Amino acid sequence: MPFMLGVGLYAAFAQEQTAPASSEIVVTGRRPADPDAPLQTIASEEIDTFAAETVGDVITAAQRRVAGGARDVFVNGRRLGDISDISRLPPEAIEKVEILPPSAGARQGFGGGAPVVNVVLKKHFRALQANANGTLATDGGGEAARLEVGHTLLRGDKRLNTTLSGGLQGPLRYQDRFSPAALSEGGVPNGTASLRPSGQQLTLLAGAALPVGRQQLSLSGNGNLNRSARVLEEGRGVLRTNSRGFGGSATLTGVAGHHFWSLLANAATSTFDSGTRGGIGAVDSSSATTTVSISATASGSVVRLPAGSMQYNASGSLGRDRLSQGLDRTGTLASVRRSRDAQLGLSIPLLKRGAGWGRVGDVFIRTQAQFARATGSGAVQGYEQTLGWSPLHGLSAEWSTGNQAVGANRELVPSTIDSDVLVFDPLAQASVRVVQVRGGNPDLRIPKQRRSALRVNYNQRMGGTSYGASIYYTRNRTDDPILTPSPSLLLEQAFPDRFVRVAGTLTRIDVRPLNAFRQSNASLSLAANASGGLRHPQRRGGGAAMGTRWTLNLSYTRRLSERLQLTPGGPVLDLSAAQIGPGAGGRDSFNGQAGVANARFGVQLRADWMSASTVLGQGGARDGTYSQPVLFGLDTNFNLKASADRSGGKPTIRVHLSVENLMNDRPAVVFPDRPTPFALLPANLDPLGRTIRLSVRATLG
Repeated sequence: MPFMLGVGLYAAFAQEQTAPASSEIVVTGRRPADPDAPLQTIASEEIDTFAAETVGDVITAAQRRVAGGARDVFVNGRRLGDISDISRLPPEAIEKVEILPPSAGARQGFGGGAPVVNVVLKKHFRALQANANGTLATDGGGEAARLEVGHTLLRGDKRLNTTLSGGLQGPLRYQDRFSPAALSEGGVPNGTASLRPSGQQLTLLAGAALPVGRQQLSLSGNGNLNRSARVLEEGRGVLRTNSRGFGGSATLTGVAGHHFWSLLANAATSTFDSGTRGGIGAVDSSSATTTVSISATASGSVVRLPAGSMQYNASGSLGRDRLSQGLDRTGTLASVRRSRDAQLGLSIPLLKRGAGWGRVGDVFIRTQAQFARATGSGAVQGYEQTLGWSPLHGLSAEWSTGNQAVGANRELVPSTIDSDVLVFDPLAQASVRVVQVRGGNPDLRIPKQRRSALRVNYNQRMGGTSYGASIYYTRNRTDDPILTPSPSLLLEQAFPDRFVRVAGTLTRIDVRPLNAFRQSNASLSLAANASGGLRHPQRRGGGAAMGTRWTLNLSYTRRLSERLQLTPGGPVLDLSAAQIGPGAGGRDSFNGQAGVANARFGVQLRADWMSASTVLGQGGARDGTYSQPVLFGLDTNFNLKASADRSGGKPTIRVHLSVENLMNDRPAVVFPDRPTPFALLPANLDPLGRTIRLSVRATLG
């Protein structure tokens, strides 16, 4: 036996020595397709072209990159109970941003079938920053100032960040926007009354993440104090409001074998009070809200199939909300709402790209079941089925149909009273001042939606340029949709208890959300983006990429149809190119951003446009037309003292200049048979017009 083994080894050695080099055996493997692979990846150099001031600005820009938007947000691939503290970090702390497919959100308990934005922070970053900014309107009045200090420390899986900010908002009076002749007409406010109130704000945000064994614990806390003062009509005093809020969350995530799990806990409390001082007809209100919720998610592999692993996801949550409030000295009311929610999903791969049937591409199906129940609402059961197809790398499509509950029924926002609000009364065809009740509505029913959607994404890279395009088509029918009432004869006829008239004059409006009967709509959204470099980036000393980058993002949405039935048996309204009351509601809308940046500067130009729409519900008078001009915005960043090291280890000074409504154009409402009422004049619809914000941020390593 030893002799035979020796002969075998010698023969193998001799063959290895005499075999030509070209006969070496190369084994090629292919990693299985990842169903949660990013649809798009935005590198840090491209983020510079956003000319963003905070991580929150970057998230907003990324959400616009896909048709239909991307609502939910991960941080380092994990779902957090609260990302408010992350949103105030400097954008230099971001390594990259990924836009993940809807399946990634479903695995961690997000519903709705929308893509997810994943913010990947740097492994090593340190900064102590101070930020001072001021905002002014070029027409005068309404100035604002803010001072913010913060600390950010990223070390591997550990994160610690705090932000403390305080702000002042100056008053804006009617005489700052209207001539004495316009204010001399009957029924309009006097010049010293507030068009926009003055205010003070103080906010504290804190967050932390640290490993606990093989798990990751993330903590977040926040607190805020707000005060405002609005000068009412002569002799009616000043309306003062005060609010306080505190909250926190804890998220524990971990991996057990091939299974991912998370536990989330949130708690928040807030108080609000308002009242008039120094005048007649005082109106007072107060409220307090406490919210507690706990949720858990789990996902992982069930069984290995020829086309890949069958994956499951499960989530459940419990919530409790308590609201106590007193309105207009009518006593204190209290309500408690409890909610339960559970989801269970299964994703099954059917085909894998390759030979035979694999030439069709990757194919999977996903099914999701949902159960929801809240105090005062019946149980709601829902489902969603999705068929996914990826014929080649970079191209994917998903078709989904479902019946599900939409809009979490947590409408326990405190109710407040504004005792002097200028509105247009369509019955009297005049501008009037009313008492307005706003806030939440604990009696809302959970809307139930039947939906179908097609989502197609294509992403490719050619040389140094990345391209992306997406299509999103959706068709929905919603029972018990949620609306916000506004002065309109259609809404007043359907919900007369929300409008109070004295001798025919509108005196009080309740604009808290309510349930209509049924709504159906269909829309088509298109988005395209591209990014690249004006010359090939080079790195100096292992630091940041040099050279100039550019990016372009365009999106368009067409409302194919929209029908609304306010009450059972009531008329069906066609709102595809119309709206109830003045406001944004055109059939077509467009949004675009274009930016360039290098290590020293970044600039982005934004444009928003919406087509004109018809204003319904004008009584015997002819309907009006609401039109909005193209609104341009400009963001620029200048590094006065820039470092090639993007890790935050060296001091930098960054100046951020932002201009909103660059051309100082405002929306307008025009009626064909009469002048535009005072309450619907452009300066009332958009009091500030063009605004300019200058911010200076100093960062110390």
